[in-house]
Amino acid sequence: MIFAAPHRKTETHGHLLGDAFARRTEIASRAIDVLGPSIESATMALRTGDWKTLGEAWSDFAQSLNSFGLEHPGAETDRRALSSIPGVWGVKGSGALLSDSVLVLAEDSRAKQAVVEAASRMGHVNKVFGDTA
Repeated sequence: MIFAAPHRKTETHGHLLGDAFARRTEIASRAIDVLGPSIESATMALRTGDWKTLGEAWSDFAQSLNSFGLEHPGAETDRRALSSIPGVWGVKGSGALLSDSVLVLAEDSRAKQAVVEAASRMGHVNKVFGDTA
C-alpha cells in the first residue's frame, strides 16, 4: 500500500543543506556497512517472493537512514505507529527524508484495513490498495 503524506512535503534536496550535509563524509564512510544488510535482504526477498522479509528489510532500511538523521521525525512517528499494527510486515517512507509518502507491506486484509484506517487518521491519502502487499 502507498499513502501520500501531503501535509509533510520536504523540499527535494533541501534536507541536504542541514546536519546530514555537514556529516556527509561520516555517512558515506558508514553507508555500505549500515544500509548494505537491508538492501541485500530486500534483494533476496524480491527474488524469492518473500513479502514478509521484504517488509522487514524496508523497516530496517528506514531505521538505518534514521540513524544518519535522514528520516523526517513525522515519518519516523508514522513508521513506528503503523509497524505496531498486527500483521504489518514493514513500513518505510519515500522521498526526501522519507517524508513524501508511506509504503506499507501487510499480511492480510484485516491488517491492510487497520493500516488504511490508521493512515487516514494521520492525514495520509491512500494512493494504492493492492491485493499482494
